[in-house]
Amino acid sequence: MAQTRIHEIREHRAVELAAQGHGTERIAAELGVSRRTAQRLLADPTAAARLRQVQDARLRALLEAALAHAPEALETLRRAAANPLAPAAARVAAARAMLRGLLQLLEAADTTARIAELEDQVEALRRDE
Repeated sequence: MAQTRIHEIREHRAVELAAQGHGTERIAAELGVSRRTAQRLLADPTAAARLRQVQDARLRALLEAALAHAPEALETLRRAAANPLAPAAARVAAARAMLRGLLQLLEAADTTARIAELEDQVEALRRDE
């Protein structure tokens, strides 16, 4: 029972450290375990799922912060692209930046939808086993 609790505590801390961007060597040193043990802790399906959740939450928070400033950034690019006094190269660069950002957002949304669909299919297959 105590061993299980120690394992859970180590696994939880390993996930926290990995979510902060630390590698397995640093995680192993922090936990006082071998690098291989740290790798096994993070490879556990429950820990891997928890790590993805933590990383996803951090990414969403970062995205929300970036989106809060997106209207200002887009307006700056729009003004630069529309400014007849600006050099043509600057106007083209601003327009290109806006289009590139739009394409990246569309690709990200498409990829996210596809991954969610695949995850749902995998989960359905697991339930059927």
